[in-house]
This record gives sequence, structure tokens and C-alpha cells, in this order.
Amino acid sequence: GNIRADRNEITGAGGACYIDETVGGLWIHAKDSDISTPILVSGLRISDSPNSAITIHGPKRTENLEFKNIVICGTGEYGIDIKPHAAGVLRAAGLQISGNRLAAISNAAPENFHVLLEESKN
Repeated sequence: GNIRADRNEITGAGGACYIDETVGGLWIHAKDSDISTPILVSGLRISDSPNSAITIHGPKRTENLEFKNIVICGTGEYGIDIKPHAAGVLRAAGLQISGNRLAAISNAAPENFHVLLEESKN
């Protein structure tokens, strides 16, 4: 079935982790196999993350990942951080990213991971 996370708030989360990379308040990790199950994250607010708000990790592919109406404010690094070994596709609409120390979105795997930003449909 589908995975859906709707109307949640994450505050002050993320940092060092056992996977030898920093993780965000929300992190997607395709470690042992591809993630092909549709994942929808909507209505999420992430604030005051010491590192990045959201991180996406490989080495396997993450397909069918969709973010809708996500608000990110005040991170120590990036709003969304796609790590070097990530692969797959993220479709996003209605992102509001502000107050980050670094860029809103960092993609360290542009050949293997694609971010498709869409205009929000109200």
C-alpha cells in the first residue's frame, strides 16, 4: 500500500546518525532495496533543525516520493539535502523554505536523483 504522513510538525530534530551521514528531522533512506511504494508527505512543518530539515539517502532508488505543502524554517544547513549516493525522483509542490544557513535545496547526486518542482494547485 501507500505511505502517507499528513499534518505533522517536527521541531529541533536531526543530526548525527549510525548511517555515517547527518540526517534531517525527516529522513528517507533507501539502504537495502529500492523504495517503490508511493510516499506522500503533506502539511508538514519542520523548524529549528540543527542540520538539514529533510535528507534523502541511497544507495538504492527512492521512486514515487511526493512532498506537498511543506514548510521548513530555520535550519543549520539545507531545507532539503539530497545526499551523494541518493537515486530516484522527488515531486514537490507548495514548498516554503526559509531561514536556512545554506541553500533551500542541495542535490549532491544530480545525475541520479531528480527534483521536480511543481506549482501548487489550490
